[in-house]
Amino acid sequence: MKYLPKIIISATAIFVGCMVLSLSVPRMMAAFSLLTTDPIRKRIAKKKPIAREKLLERYSAVNTALAWGASGRRYAARSIWESIIAKTYPRKSKEQAKWMNDSMLSMEKSLLRSPSEPSYWLRLTFLGLINGGEKETASRALTLSILTGPYERGLVLRRVRYGLFLWPNLNEEEREVIRRQIVWSYSFAPNKLISLARRVKMYKIIIQNSLTRRPKQYRHFIKNYNKRIRSKKI
Repeated sequence: MKYLPKIIISATAIFVGCMVLSLSVPRMMAAFSLLTTDPIRKRIAKKKPIAREKLLERYSAVNTALAWGASGRRYAARSIWESIIAKTYPRKSKEQAKWMNDSMLSMEKSLLRSPSEPSYWLRLTFLGLINGGEKETASRALTLSILTGPYERGLVLRRVRYGLFLWPNLNEEEREVIRRQIVWSYSFAPNKLISLARRVKMYKIIIQNSLTRRPKQYRHFIKNYNKRIRSKKI
């Protein structure tokens, strides 16, 4: 009996160790499954052609990671692969529509688990735009991307581009949110905003009107926008 306390302590230590290992195994397996997708991502970044079969293999790896442990990040990864696979099919084909719809659903599942992640809301905006007929979804998702992380430098220029495109679909409150993003982004990326303004006349009007609340930025915009217009005519 004198050894009972030691046995209990040892058994407890083994039990705790097994519990820790059991919790870590799903994470390790999920990480390993996602790791196999890296070479393909590099080829995609370099815009090299990839056989659909290879993409489906990597998609299977992402699903394996999800089977070991669902998370917002893993559903977001699945959404990305689904949209990549969709591009391998002819435009407006049933197969492409199916994969794009799956991508939307995966992104929604991602947001159910990570509703405060602004980049996920922005991806849902993108999917709404390219999915056709989903502009209302895109508009709401864009606003939520900004509200969940208003000062994300890595996201703001895409938000402005999407906001300008969706402008006719936005209500006044949503437009004001975009105006504030325009003003903030102009403080560190004026040339990007000027380039956007040159693309579409409506974009120029929206950006110019947004900057009227910052006289110094407004004058800078007018001066440099006109300078670019003159240099193009020469």
